[in-house]
Amino acid sequence: MIVTSIVKPITLAEAAPGELVRTRLGPSIALAIVLKAEGTENAVLGVLEEVQGLTQPFTHIKRERSAKCVSFGTAWVLEPKFDSNSWYGNRNFVGRPGALHLSLDGWHLCFGPPPESMYSEFDYNLNTNEIGNIDNVVPASGWNIWENEAARLIPNAQPLFSHGG
Repeated sequence: MIVTSIVKPITLAEAAPGELVRTRLGPSIALAIVLKAEGTENAVLGVLEEVQGLTQPFTHIKRERSAKCVSFGTAWVLEPKFDSNSWYGNRNFVGRPGALHLSLDGWHLCFGPPPESMYSEFDYNLNTNEIGNIDNVVPASGWNIWENEAARLIPNAQPLFSHGG
């Protein structure tokens, strides 16, 4: 048997920053990026999908590191899309949760705070797996996430996740 997927069950404690996971959040299951460990108890996730009654899309939340999830690993593929708004220095989309930007140090994805939180939005550098802020950028009008490059090249295949144009 040949398996074409690297998907495996793990706990968030086993996940590395930048790992793409699907995990239970409240009554729902959501796709998220592991952003960082916070102490020994929690992981910070960038949730990509809306979870009814819990989060909006592109929200950063804490989740117990003991939580189980399905991991797609760190070799997932980001496919940006560009349009007439994609020009260097366009700051019109900075600070908007879900905005994807190319800066001089890599690709950044903006995550907003959880509801009723004292935290603010931040940008996550997908190349370095670090949280920070960005200055001069080129925004993407939309983007797709694929399990891997082979999945992206299959005719008529659907991405794991799509956002925007």
